[in-house]
Amino acid sequence: MTSINILPIELLDIVFHHVHTLSLSDVSELPAVPDRILFPLNVGAVCTLWLRVLKSHPQFWQSVVIDVALDPAPFLDMLGSLTDGSDSPLDLIVFSSDPSINKYLENSRTRVVFEHLEPVIARYTTITFRLVYQSSLPCASEILLLESAQYLSELFLLCTTYDRSDNDADDNEIMGAEHDPLFLGPAIPTNLRRLSLTGFDLFNLCYCGSLQTWQYHLQLSITHYKFRKESLCGTSSTKHFAVLMQFLHDLSYYHCPLSISFSDISLGYRPSRNITSKYAISLARMSFANVSADFISAFFSTMTLTNNPLALVSFQNCVIPCIAQWHQNISVTNSFVLELADIPFNETTGTSPERVLRLDRDDSLYNAIEAFPPNELQILRCEGVTDRFLQWLSGDNNADLDAPRMVMIKLHDCANFTAQGVCTLLLNRRRRISYNGPVTTLERLEVFGEDHEIYEGDFSILKEYRESLAYLWNVEPGDP
Repeated sequence: MTSINILPIELLDIVFHHVHTLSLSDVSELPAVPDRILFPLNVGAVCTLWLRVLKSHPQFWQSVVIDVALDPAPFLDMLGSLTDGSDSPLDLIVFSSDPSINKYLENSRTRVVFEHLEPVIARYTTITFRLVYQSSLPCASEILLLESAQYLSELFLLCTTYDRSDNDADDNEIMGAEHDPLFLGPAIPTNLRRLSLTGFDLFNLCYCGSLQTWQYHLQLSITHYKFRKESLCGTSSTKHFAVLMQFLHDLSYYHCPLSISFSDISLGYRPSRNITSKYAISLARMSFANVSADFISAFFSTMTLTNNPLALVSFQNCVIPCIAQWHQNISVTNSFVLELADIPFNETTGTSPERVLRLDRDDSLYNAIEAFPPNELQILRCEGVTDRFLQWLSGDNNADLDAPRMVMIKLHDCANFTAQGVCTLLLNRRRRISYNGPVTTLERLEVFGEDHEIYEGDFSILKEYRESLAYLWNVEPGDP
């Protein structure tokens, strides 16, 4: 049997064309993070001959994939040579497949890749650096300040190990800061529609200017930052919370709306209760993952949502403080989604009997729903979803209904409620509708998880709703 390694180049061409076609058709099967199976890296890394064959076909290189866990030198010439082969835009993915790679080796290899990328960056519409060490990442300002990068539409600067202290970068002098401590520098024109970077890199970008984009919608993701203690009033420091808010205000001023995601963000101090400034920000979607309660309080207490309707608010692994007091009559879309995932649930003791129903031992779920009454409520892996919580959500005991517009509720892998609790929710909301016209009827119910057995009485209640309620009860028996 003939080995593929000794096939004639003409046959290799045919094989690689077929592999290229498959790589385009199976986009849904690609890994969520860069991997060595990505074409053409998976083929080009086999041997010099295969790489040489690939290099003779520019159409194979819509995505240039470089793994800095290996010597990137054989692939570097493709960054520039492709500029003459086609006018189609390119994507660049630079990643490390070895989580134990030496930091200084990753640093140096990534710097070499960037030096080869810089002169030809105009050809690339999407650039992704997904590395191990934060110190290996190029700065967003290094890329966005290049005139040839003005047409870049997506930039992702991601890492798994944050080896740079958030206080490493001293407060640099910013042009105009002597007159306005929150002045963020001159405008940086871009064509970005998606930007993901670390908090450290965001503030370095603030040193250089105020980001502007020609796109109607921008998705901004900020990961990992701990705000140090507030700077003294009147200094040119860019390390305090007000600079972030000013940056978001300026960003949303130039285009509407803005989608923002915060992950692993915290404050190193208690936020002040004396709010002196409000920043108007236009948001379509906002997400908080592993973010401290102090940061959430500071964020919502110092910002004002403009009239652009919200489409989604998401909290994951966050303790959610009371924020409804700062936002009344928020404009939302008719399909507004509130997503709550992995919300901590803390046992407390000594709760007075009259407050047991309201508190249910943890307020995070309640605080989120009171602040953002949803049309669609999605709750995933939250122990705080109990029968008492569902009773509160139904507006029982003549209490105010905090989610009057809710038409859909999804409960995924929440273990502490029963089928009876869900049926009570349905019955109480129907009872409220007969007295309060504005209250909507639940149209869809989804339950996924274990050990939520439906008894005959519960099933009969669900059958009563089958004409107006689409329900999916997909549960498995719990452990015996």
